[in-house]
Amino acid sequence: MRTTAAIASLEVAVAHLAVPAIVVLGHQRCGAVEAAFHPELRLTPSLAQVVGQLRMELFGLGAAEDLEEACRLDALNAARNFRITPPKVVVDLIPATPTAHLRSSMISQPIERGRVSN
Repeated sequence: MRTTAAIASLEVAVAHLAVPAIVVLGHQRCGAVEAAFHPELRLTPSLAQVVGQLRMELFGLGAAEDLEEACRLDALNAARNFRITPPKVVVDLIPATPTAHLRSSMISQPIERGRVSN
């Protein structure tokens, strides 16, 4: 779930500080994304709110119950929230294991007219 303040801070950085790129990182096997596929889970009120919003976003993106694909779609969707387009947005998933190394082939695409693709 994206907060307005966090997105606004990034937009200010791009618009006024000439930040050349923004990196959006999701992570594999995200528990919140996985919980979005299981509405039967009992969650705390705060977590239920986050997971409910995420469930609606993933449903809108047409995410099937493929967890890794849903994590990737969530990261791409986060990048689409920017109203001021930076020159480049890098989107990648961090491996789920703490000892794993980041993938060397990151998805890196310039955004044109507010669109993000992989």
